[in-house]
Amino acid sequence: MLLHAFAGRRRRGDVEWYLDLLSQQTEGCMILTVSIDIIIDPIHGDISCEDTRAMWLHYIRMGHVAGFLAGPPCNTWSRVRAVQLEGHNGPRVVRTPESPWGLNEVRMGELHQVTIGTLLLGFSLECMLALAMHSGSGILEHPKDPEDRKSVV
Repeated sequence: MLLHAFAGRRRRGDVEWYLDLLSQQTEGCMILTVSIDIIIDPIHGDISCEDTRAMWLHYIRMGHVAGFLAGPPCNTWSRVRAVQLEGHNGPRVVRTPESPWGLNEVRMGELHQVTIGTLLLGFSLECMLALAMHSGSGILEHPKDPEDRKSVV
């Protein structure tokens, strides 16, 4: 089984779509990909819940998971936060290369977003450590760097 954290809704051309295609084209190969995201499953996808994190880590430690794939949770690491549309106030940048764990001056709602994003990233690292200790592997991808180096992480 491969865990795909922060997967978002299934879509043609996503990682799970390609893994399903590969599994169908390869005789004797079965790849079970589990997308973990709160928008897919509000209980088993809610990584902010301690019980949910413990459940997935338990499955890893039991040897039921062979791989883990995640990107940085997009709530605060997305470069889209730096895009401002005329006449609209979008979310502000709350992380920069100089302040990867969050800017010093943020609003309460932004502080909550930064805290959740950091918790989700920490879960990814914890899963990959557990997999490394149990003969598994993990990938934490990083999206393309922003053109504006002062922008977001």
